[in-house]
Amino acid sequence: MARTLGRCELTLRARTHNGAISRHRSTLWQSLLVRITISASWYPGVKEDGAEVPTWNYVVVHAYGPLRVIENPDWLYAHLVKLADIHEAGSAKPWKVTDAPPEFIREQMRAFVGLEIPIRHLEGKWKVSQNRNERDRNAVSEGLADLSTPQSLTMKKLVQSR
Repeated sequence: MARTLGRCELTLRARTHNGAISRHRSTLWQSLLVRITISASWYPGVKEDGAEVPTWNYVVVHAYGPLRVIENPDWLYAHLVKLADIHEAGSAKPWKVTDAPPEFIREQMRAFVGLEIPIRHLEGKWKVSQNRNERDRNAVSEGLADLSTPQSLTMKKLVQSR
């Protein structure tokens, strides 16, 4: 049974790829959840023989399914309202679609289509230093802790869980 990926996107109608989208039977949607550079200088071996290079650690989800292009004005308006409510929620004075003149919103909406993917297959991938030995993983964890960013601390937990 297919699940629909949240009505996740509005795109410009004038984009050159828009016409080709509806002709494709399968689509890949990729969400890069965490990505961070792992410095070669963090590895203990770099002090011993210098034979290290920087790399990326990452967590990604791939969703596969047919892409549906949506042009229904009622659907687009409801989705626009939902997107604005979500993305404006953190503002001291959140903007609402109804704050703009209705004719202006209708005019802007003519330039967009909605995209939806009924998910047929999900695939997750990650590279979290699992290919390294314990000494290197500990050094990577320390380097990530030193960066002390939300991304680095998330990746540190993933590296330590391996």
